[in-house]
Amino acid sequence: MITLSKLLNNTTSPWDATKEPNPCSWIGVRCSPDNTRVTHLFLSGIGLSSSDFIPVICKIESLQWLDFSNNRLSSIPDEFINVCGQISELQTLSFSHNSLVGPLPTFHGFEGLETLDLSCNSMSGNISLQLDGFRSLKSLNLSSNKFNGHVPVNLGKSMMLEELQLSVNSFQGSIPSEIVSYQNLHRIDLSANQLSGSIPDVLGNLTYLEVLVLSSNKLSGEIPASLSNIQTLQHFAANENNFYGGVPCGLTRFLTYLDLRYNRLAGLIPPDFLSQPNVQTLDLSYNMLEGSIPANVSRNLVILKLGSNRMNGSIPVSFEALTNLTHLELENNSLTGVIPPQLSSCESLVVLNLAQNNLIGAIPAELAGLHSLEVMKLQLNKLSGEIPKKIPPALSTLNTSWNLLTGSIPSSIAGLDNLDYLNLQGNNLSGSIPDSMPSVVELQLGQNQLSGRIPMMPVRLQTVLNLSSNHFEGPIPSDLSRLMGLKVLDLSNNKFSGEIPILFTQMATLTELILSNNQLSGVIPAFPPRVSIKVTGNAGIVDTSEKLARKKGRQIGVTIIVGAGASFLIFFLFFFLLLLEIGMSTDNIKGLVLAMSSSLFIGASFIVKKKGLKKAGASGIRAGAGGYTYLFEPLWWIGMITMIAGEIANFAAYAFAPAILVTPLGALSIIISAALAHAILQEKLHTFGILGCALCVVGSTTIVLHAPQEREIESVKEVWDLATEPAFLLYAAIVITAAVVIIIRVIPHYGQTHVMVYISICSLMGSLSVMSVKALGIALKLTFTGMNQLLYPQTWAFTLIVLACVITQINYLNKALDTFNAAVVSPIYYVMFTSLTILASVIMFKDWDGKNASQIVTEICGFVTILSGTFLLHETKDMVEGSSQSSSLRLPKREEEDEGLDPEGIPLRH
Repeated sequence: MITLSKLLNNTTSPWDATKEPNPCSWIGVRCSPDNTRVTHLFLSGIGLSSSDFIPVICKIESLQWLDFSNNRLSSIPDEFINVCGQISELQTLSFSHNSLVGPLPTFHGFEGLETLDLSCNSMSGNISLQLDGFRSLKSLNLSSNKFNGHVPVNLGKSMMLEELQLSVNSFQGSIPSEIVSYQNLHRIDLSANQLSGSIPDVLGNLTYLEVLVLSSNKLSGEIPASLSNIQTLQHFAANENNFYGGVPCGLTRFLTYLDLRYNRLAGLIPPDFLSQPNVQTLDLSYNMLEGSIPANVSRNLVILKLGSNRMNGSIPVSFEALTNLTHLELENNSLTGVIPPQLSSCESLVVLNLAQNNLIGAIPAELAGLHSLEVMKLQLNKLSGEIPKKIPPALSTLNTSWNLLTGSIPSSIAGLDNLDYLNLQGNNLSGSIPDSMPSVVELQLGQNQLSGRIPMMPVRLQTVLNLSSNHFEGPIPSDLSRLMGLKVLDLSNNKFSGEIPILFTQMATLTELILSNNQLSGVIPAFPPRVSIKVTGNAGIVDTSEKLARKKGRQIGVTIIVGAGASFLIFFLFFFLLLLEIGMSTDNIKGLVLAMSSSLFIGASFIVKKKGLKKAGASGIRAGAGGYTYLFEPLWWIGMITMIAGEIANFAAYAFAPAILVTPLGALSIIISAALAHAILQEKLHTFGILGCALCVVGSTTIVLHAPQEREIESVKEVWDLATEPAFLLYAAIVITAAVVIIIRVIPHYGQTHVMVYISICSLMGSLSVMSVKALGIALKLTFTGMNQLLYPQTWAFTLIVLACVITQINYLNKALDTFNAAVVSPIYYVMFTSLTILASVIMFKDWDGKNASQIVTEICGFVTILSGTFLLHETKDMVEGSSQSSSLRLPKREEEDEGLDPEGIPLRH
C-alpha cells in the first residue's frame, strides 16, 4: 500500500504514508475487522489517467471491492484482466464514468465477482462471449456507452444475474427471448437503444422481475398481457416506442409505476386500470386512447397523466378521493362538462392541467383550498363566469387564456408571491389591472376589455408584457422603462395617445416594441438596431427617417412595379421570339405562355387577398382569431378569383407542355408576389431577396431554353399505356407505399415536430396528381379539337386519381401550414414537390429520351438555380436592411395567425 501511495503522487489521492503509515486509516481504504487485510479500495475521482499502478493493486489478494469510477482512464489493460482476475475474493469492480474506449475486453477468472460497472464510458463494438466466463455475476451495468449489435445473452455460466442495465447504447434487433434463462433477474433496463420488434411474451416467466425499462426504442406490436402476471413487477416503462393496440387488462394489478406515453395505444382504458391498490404513477399521455376516464380510482394514486389523447366524457367526481394526488394532467383531449368542485379535496395537488378541452361552466371557487397547487392550466376551453376572488396561494403558473371569462381581474392575484407566469389573454375581462401586481416574469393580458390606469409593473417582469387589444387610453406610462429585463412590450390595438416615452430607448434587453393601432403622435425616438418597432395605424406618428424611407419606398415601389411589368413584357416577348427562332414547338410555347400567366395571376392574388384580409380585419374579427368578415370583403374575392384563374391557366399548361417545363416555372409567382408586396404592402424586399428573384429568372430561362418537346399524343389511351408501364407502376407503388407508411407509422410520433412528415405526403401525392392532371388536360384538349375522350374509361380513371391525390395533398398541406410557419413550409414543399414531379414526368413521359448528357445537366442546373433563388427569397423575406428582427413572444401561434392573415407560400400547382 505504501508503494501504491507513492505511485499516486501525481493524482489528487489523499494518501500520505509519511503522515499516516497505517493504510487502514487512509481515506478510501477499508480493512478487515482485525486491520490485517485491505478489503476495499475507493479510488474514485482522484484524476487517474495512467494504469501504471495496476500491477501493485493486483497484488492485494484480499480485495473485495475495487472502485476506479470518475477518473480519466482510457483502457483496461490486459495485465489487469490476467492478474486481478486471480483475486478470488473480489466481488465488486467499477470503472464507471471514465474515458474507456474500444471493444469490451474478455474477462478471465474473477470467479467471485458479483458486480461489474462499466457505465458512462465510450466503449463500442459487439458483445458476444466476453462476459461468459463469470461464475458469480449478479449485476452488470454497461449503460451509456456505444455498444452495438444484438443484446448479449451470454452473461455468465452460473445464470445468477439479477440486474442487467444496457441503456443508452446502440443495440439493435429484437429483445432476445433467451434472456428469460436468467430466472433471477430483478431489473432489466434496455432503454435508449435502437431495439425493434415486439416484447417477447416469455418475459412473463421472469417471476422475480421488479423493474422493466424499455423506453426510447423502436419497439412495436401489442404489450403482452403476460406482464400482468408478474407479481413482483413494480416499475414498467415503455414510453417513446411504437406500441399499438389496447392497454392490457390487469397490467396495473401489481405495478406502482407505469409509463407508456408517446406510443400509439388506442381503444378504451380498462375499467379497473386506475383502481389497483398498488399503482401510484400512471402516464398514458400522447397516445390515441378514447372513451371516458374510468371513475373507479385508487386512493394511492400520486401522478395521473392522460394528456394528448382522444378522451371524452366528464372528469370523474370520484377524483375527490385522491388525497395523495400531486399531478393531474388531462390536457388536449375532448373532455366536456364542468370542472368538478370536488377536486378541491385533492389536497396534495401540485399540477392541475386541464387545457385544450371542451370544458364549460365557471372555475370552481373551491380550488382556492388547494394550498400546494403550483401550476394551474385551464386555457383553450369554454369556461365562463368570473375568475374566483380567492386563488390557490402557492401558484407559480396560472393560465386561463382563450376562454369566455368575464368580470375583473381579482385583487387577490396581488398576494401570489410565487407567481411567475400569468396568462389571462383572449377572454372578456373588464375593469382595471390591480394596483399591486405580483412579481411575475411574464404577463399576458391581451385581447380582453381592460381599461383604466396601468399600474406600476414589477421590475422582475423579464420576457413579455402583453396588454394589446384592450381599451387603455391616455399617455403610455413612462415608468414601464423600469422593466430593464423586458424583451417584448405589446401595447397595440388600444387608444394610447401622446408620444412614445424616450426612456424606452434605455431598456437594455428590449427586442420588440409593438405600438400599432393606437392614437400616438410625435417623433419616434432613436432605438438601438436590435429593437423591432411596429407603429402602423398611428396617424400622428412622425419619423423623419421613416418619412424619407417611405417616400423612397414609394419611388422604389413604383420603379419596381413599372420595372417588373416592363421586364415581364420584355421577358415574354424575348422568349417568344427566341423560342420561335430555336424551333420550339407550338404546344410548348402555348404551355409556356399559360404557365407564365398562371404565375402572374397567382403571385398577384396573394397580394390582393392579403389587402382584403387587412381591410376586413380592421373592421371586424381577424381571420387569425377565427373571424370570417373577409368573406364580405370584395377585395378578398377578387384575389380568390385571380388565384382560380391562375390555377386554371396552370392546369391548361400541362395539356400543352411537359411537366419538366411547367412545374419549375411556378417559382415566377414568388417574384411577382415579392415585388408587389414590396410596392403595395410596404414589405421590405432585402437585397438578397432581389438576388433570389434574379436567380429564379435565370433558372427559369435555362429550363425554358432546354425544355424537351411535348410528345404527340392522339388518345388518352396512349397516356394510360405510359402510366401502366413497369417503370412508372414501380414509381407509383413506391410513392403510395411510402405515403401510407408515413400516415400510419410516422405521423402519430413525428407529425407535430418534424416539418418533413406532412410535406413528404403532399409532395409524393402531388407528383402523381400532376401526372394525372396532365393526362386529364390532354384528354380535354383532344376533346375540344373534336376527338371525344370522355367516352374512354381511362379519362374518368385519371379524374378519380386527381381527386384522391389532390384531396390528400390539400389535407396534409393544411396540416403542415397549421403546425409550422409558412416561411418554413413553402420553400421545402416547393423543392420536394417540384423535384418529385420532374422525376415522375421523366419516368412516365420519358422527357429526357433523346437528350444528351449536357442538355440534361443544364436543365438540372437551371432547376437548382431556381431552388437557390426560392430559398434565398424566403430566408430573407423578413429581414430589414441594417437591423435585426426578433420574433414575437406574444402568442403561442404561428406569425401568420397572429397577424390575422393567410399563410403565404408556394401555391398548390397542378
